[in-house]
Amino acid sequence: MDSFAEKFFTACNNHQKEEIISFYHADYQGESMANAFGLNGVELMSFVIERAFSSLPDIHFTVQDTITQDNKLAVIWYLEGTQMGKLMNIPPTKRKLRVKGTTIFELKDGKIIKSDTLFDMAGMLRQMGLLPEMQFTKAI
Repeated sequence: MDSFAEKFFTACNNHQKEEIISFYHADYQGESMANAFGLNGVELMSFVIERAFSSLPDIHFTVQDTITQDNKLAVIWYLEGTQMGKLMNIPPTKRKLRVKGTTIFELKDGKIIKSDTLFDMAGMLRQMGLLPEMQFTKAI
């Protein structure tokens, strides 16, 4: 695993908010499918991290794979946790979640200047009991 990713996700798994924030560049700009607005600035990321820890107090990331090219780092990860607080305006379900996602980080001066995160939101909502299970039928 890339050492940057290892350090970053270790800080996430240890719930070290200040350590996590130290990975972000002052001019950070990010996108995530969970937010209708950009995640621009370290202050907003600090708020997002706090909300994640309160929503999923046992949050844990497992890195499946990393790919690096120039100043970009792609990380395929799994997030696991129990939804004990409001998550994306969804009241606590107290259900265990396991969600796969990918984040592409762009680094500048050794810090995250930009990121784009995609994850299996439909799968997460199914695990929360908010979407029906997929029904597969045999093609005729």
